[in-house]
Amino acid sequence: MEYMNKMRRKWDILTDERKAQLVDETITFFKTKRNEQIGMVAAGEILDFFSQALVEDAYNKAISDTKGVVKK
Repeated sequence: MEYMNKMRRKWDILTDERKAQLVDETITFFKTKRNEQIGMVAAGEILDFFSQALVEDAYNKAISDTKGVVKK
């Protein structure tokens, strides 16, 4: 795990525990909703894809919301 912590990318905002939970939830989603079997590697890649794609939008939304609160 120590090696993984050093390999963080800019969109890695999740703790290892949260990432593991979301990987498990992704596997469960594919099994129950799509009747497809995927493994941990595929689920991790899906999570990485969406994390990378959404992190900038989430950050910008948080900044915008914060500015709105501070101005009041």
